[in-house]
Amino acid sequence: MTYTLRYNSVPITYSLPPSHLCKKAFITPKVLSLYRFTKTQSIRIRWSGYNTNAHYITGSSGAPRCNVSIGKVENVGDESMGLQTRPPPAETCRTLMELSSEGTLCTLTQDGWPFGDNVEFTVDAQGMPVLCLDPISMHSQHVSLHKLCSLHVKLELPGCRKSQCTLMGTLSKPEDRILKQLQSIWASRFGEVNEDHLYVITVEKMLQSQGLGEEGFWVDAMEYSGTSADPLRDRVAKIVKDMNDKQWEDIRRICNVYADLDVEVEEVSMIWIDRLGFDLHLLTLPQKEILEVRIPFPREVTDERDARSSLTYMAQVAWEVEKNYAPPEFERVKCVQK
Repeated sequence: MTYTLRYNSVPITYSLPPSHLCKKAFITPKVLSLYRFTKTQSIRIRWSGYNTNAHYITGSSGAPRCNVSIGKVENVGDESMGLQTRPPPAETCRTLMELSSEGTLCTLTQDGWPFGDNVEFTVDAQGMPVLCLDPISMHSQHVSLHKLCSLHVKLELPGCRKSQCTLMGTLSKPEDRILKQLQSIWASRFGEVNEDHLYVITVEKMLQSQGLGEEGFWVDAMEYSGTSADPLRDRVAKIVKDMNDKQWEDIRRICNVYADLDVEVEEVSMIWIDRLGFDLHLLTLPQKEILEVRIPFPREVTDERDARSSLTYMAQVAWEVEKNYAPPEFERVKCVQK
């Protein structure tokens, strides 16, 4: 069974070593308890000792205390505290659609039965799926009778995660004024195509979920077309591979410090990263259970360099916490010669 752990980072202020203060970063709290629960639930953190305005009230200079409770997932962040640990569903859909190239297209037969088949697709500037269908294919025959369709797209991730979305709308031939543009978009991914074979799905709504059997989030077409895909989408595979192959010690250290687990962990690996944080895949001992931990970045990142910098910073903080390191005192230079 797979479990998911999610928590938020909150800006806090208290006496920190100069090595921390100079970077003006958020401090991500440790989760002091881990409760096992199904993937349709999340851990919601309520603060004890710190208020939402980030003023220090009580407690030690270690990780802030917290109370942990279990609740059903209602949104991807904690809007009451102005926090967000995952990109919104619309952005997730755009990211998934731009990273994927295959999906299951369902159209309606003459008798009204849904007919599904695997198809290749790309997306236009608004994120609308562009397909190439042979005139004699079943879908081409169906669309002449019923234009309603759905396209289910699933992105396979390491571990047990299968982020997916189902787009619903109408399947039709593109307008002549955009035909050449769509032909160029298709050719850039799959090669030359006969313009008579191109179709476009005009999306009306979609359902996005993080995995099989999980509760989904409905997204309307305007929200979907008006958002952008995650800025790290084209670099996810490289960053994840580099972290797991070359910096696995940093990943394990971050996990040990930023998530206070009540189980022994045998393996830790990164499975996903985006502008707001990253997901870790854990294998526990001796139960051999699978856990997924969502760790937010101290702040939003904008590109690969920014993401790697934040990971390096978090690894450094984790190292200092593990080693109980305090930087030596020093005096600032007071006299400057002209």
